[in-house]
Amino acid sequence: MAKVPVIDFSKQDLVQPGSPEWNSVKVQVRKALEDYSCFKASFDRVLELRRAVFGAAKELFDLPLQTKKLCDSENHFHGYKL
Repeated sequence: MAKVPVIDFSKQDLVQPGSPEWNSVKVQVRKALEDYSCFKASFDRVLELRRAVFGAAKELFDLPLQTKKLCDSENHFHGYKL
C-alpha cells in the first residue's frame, strides 16, 4: 500500500519565491501530485493555531454538569444531551 507523501511547509525560506527551499518544496509538491494526486501538508504554525482553537473550545464547553442540565433541549444541537 502506497504511503501519501508528507511535505513540510514550515520553513521560513518558503516565503521567498525562487529560494532553494522554495524550489525544493515546489519539486516535492509536483512529484507528489504526479505520483499520488495528493499529499499531506505539514505546517507547524497551523498546528499551533489548531491547538489554540481547540483548547479554547474545550474550555468553552467544559462546563459543570449542573450548568449543562440548565440547557437541555429535545432538538438536536440545541443544548446538552446528558
